Amino acid sequence: MKGHLRPNEPAFRYGGEELVVLLHASEADCRSIGERIRKAVGEHLFSSGESEFSITISVGIAMAAHGEPLSELLRRADHCLYIAKGRGRDCTVSQSDIGSLANIEPHH
Repeated sequence: MKGHLRPNEPAFRYGGEELVVLLHASEADCRSIGERIRKAVGEHLFSSGESEFSITISVGIAMAAHGEPLSELLRRADHCLYIAKGRGRDCTVSQSDIGSLANIEPHH
């Protein structure tokens, strides 16, 4: 994944199986980067012992609003990820794909 990010774009684990990447980029650029990472992960062959396997990821993209708390940005990104998983996984969903998320309750 790091090979698809610039040095100043941190990636870190958030929650159980979720990763967060902070990008200073347009939504279109974020989507492009997310898609490159998603495809690279899906094409990578992992191995464990004598077994080989591949995995897929889903990507949720939210854009920060001026003065917005990080917790709200992460809530919106998490909702986009939840929608991506609901669409069958192995896809990318941004907030513009689903419209305004301001009044959407967090999922449980």
